[in-house]
Amino acid sequence: EPKIERDLESLKSNADLTLDKIFLYLTGNQWARAVEAAQSCKDLRLAQLLLQQQLPRQELRRPEIAANDPMKKQLQLWRDKKCPNLIGPSRWVLYRLLGGELDVLQEVLGDQYDWQRSFGCFLWYKSCKPCQSICECLQEYESWAEHFKPTWPPYVQAFSKIAEAEIHMKESGADADEA
Repeated sequence: EPKIERDLESLKSNADLTLDKIFLYLTGNQWARAVEAAQSCKDLRLAQLLLQQQLPRQELRRPEIAANDPMKKQLQLWRDKKCPNLIGPSRWVLYRLLGGELDVLQEVLGDQYDWQRSFGCFLWYKSCKPCQSICECLQEYESWAEHFKPTWPPYVQAFSKIAEAEIHMKESGADADEA
């Protein structure tokens, strides 16, 4: 939560400020605050959409279906009808996050895109269904994160560099043995 608060303080005033706040709240799984922000700016349709997206996560009757499947279908429908240009960029980013399109995190957050927020959003929006174990989700996340390169904690970065150096040394040793 402190990261979300810091990010909120760094927002500049603009017309899409509330949508940016809602986006940040959602990246921290703060649904109640996101709905409250939508209601406070009289965006009742967005507040209703957020509530509709949140409730299936809490009481999903069919655990084989991800909670964001309806949003994924809606995003595809809008793309097919060439509607994204008619939707404001900040609102489109929110819809994409709700639909599980996490590449939007790197686009919006830039340097603030870290592994904690990335993994959390992956659990909440991307793929994990209620019937999956945390191990299955972690395996999916690791393969997904290879493409998006979130900032890892220092100890993981150090371990990766050591592992890469060891692999390079083994490869160099194998090349020397062949010669």
